[in-house]
Amino acid sequence: MDHIDTLRLSDVRLYDNWASAPRGTLLQMRVADQIIAGMRTSYPSVNGEPDAFLVLGGEHAGEMISDEYLRGVSALDVSSLLEIVAIRPAPFECAKVNQLPHGALLRYPDRDIYFVWLTMQKGTGSGAVCVVSNDPKCPVGTCVPQLNKNRLIGIATKVDLRLRELAEKAN
Repeated sequence: MDHIDTLRLSDVRLYDNWASAPRGTLLQMRVADQIIAGMRTSYPSVNGEPDAFLVLGGEHAGEMISDEYLRGVSALDVSSLLEIVAIRPAPFECAKVNQLPHGALLRYPDRDIYFVWLTMQKGTGSGAVCVVSNDPKCPVGTCVPQLNKNRLIGIATKVDLRLRELAEKAN
């Protein structure tokens, strides 16, 4: 699912600037003529930790967009409406994969923390963003550019977004 097509007015929660949303918030916004949904995060670099947006829905899931392409864009908070899901889950050893696909769902075997592998939409860079965590040392929305993939287990090669009520019915 690329984005939510309809929204009850009672569910509208608007951020005038997407970057003002807390890290880890699921957002939906319009960029140029495209509607995208994903997570507000940041990407550590030599210049600090600029805001970034991880696309989680549709064919671009796992692509990170830096703040320079999204300056001043408004966004809807869709955290209570959408849930991240694994597409065709089948565990695999990350150490045996030459290059992880962007959008892959990963997990440490001994910790209850899930990551989505990312690539930068413009420029270079890769890493992972924590999307589920009970560990205060790695809260949701934390970007880890240098993740040791040899310690990780792949859960699925792709993630997507689903409406919470549909995801709950599937279980």
